[in-house]
Amino acid sequence: MRNVNYNHLYYFWTVAKHGTVIKAAEILFLTPQTISGQIRALENTIGEKLFEKSGRQLVLSRFGQTLFEYCEDIFKSGPELIDIVKGNIQQQNFKVGLSEHVHKPIVYSLLEPALEMDPPIRLSCIEGSLESLIADLSLHKLDLILSNVALPPNPNVKVYHQELGQSGLTFFASLPLISKFSAPFPELLDGAPFLLPTADSPLRRDLELWFAKQELNPNIVGEFSDGALLTSFGQAGAGIFVSPTAIKAEIMRQYS
Repeated sequence: MRNVNYNHLYYFWTVAKHGTVIKAAEILFLTPQTISGQIRALENTIGEKLFEKSGRQLVLSRFGQTLFEYCEDIFKSGPELIDIVKGNIQQQNFKVGLSEHVHKPIVYSLLEPALEMDPPIRLSCIEGSLESLIADLSLHKLDLILSNVALPPNPNVKVYHQELGQSGLTFFASLPLISKFSAPFPELLDGAPFLLPTADSPLRRDLELWFAKQELNPNIVGEFSDGALLTSFGQAGAGIFVSPTAIKAEIMRQYS
C-alpha cells in the first residue's frame, strides 16, 4: 500500500458512497471510463478486488468494505482539518469510549472538568464493549476509554491504562423493603430478593464470589444489562441492589 494514489482512493470512496460509477462521475466531473480505469489501477496497486457485480449493481467486496471504512475516516476528516488550520473551528472534539458496565454518575464526575476547558471542547461519549472500544482507540477513532476493569493484554495494540480511583460497594434497598428484614447485615441478604447485573459484568462476578465466601444465597429476582433500569427496579422495591460507594449520595438523592 506504500504507493497508493490518494486520488484513486477518493474515486473509489465516491463510487462506494454513491453506489454507481455514473453517479460518482457526475459528482467528480469525470467520465465513467476515467473513474473505472482509476479504480482498476487502485486494485492493481493493492492486489485486491474492491467491487463485485450483483446484477447491474456494484457491491463492495470484503476487502473493499474494510478499505471504505478507512476512507470514511480519511475523507470525512479532510474538511474538518482544513477548518482547524484556518481557525474556523472553535471546538475540538474529545471522543471518549465508555465500557458497558461503567456507572454513568462516575463518568460524569470524571469528565465534568473537561466541559470547563478554555478553549471549549465538544464532548462525544460512545458506549460499547471493551474489545470494540480498544479497536477504535487503536484506529484513533477515540481519544480515551473509561472502564471499570483494566485493559486486557494485547501484543497487537499499543495502549496504556491508568487507575483513576477505587471504590467500595454499598447495598441499597427501598425503605418499605428493608423494613421487612430484622437480621443484621450481611445475614439479612440470605434469601432476600436481589437485583443483579448480567453475568458478563465484572461486578456480578465479584458479588457472586463474595456471596459464596459469606455463605449467602440471595433470591435473584432480576438481571439487568442497563444499570439505570436496575436502579429503577430497586427504587420500586423489587429487590436489593449494589452500586459503588463513590456514588452513594447521588443514588440516595436521585432514587429516594
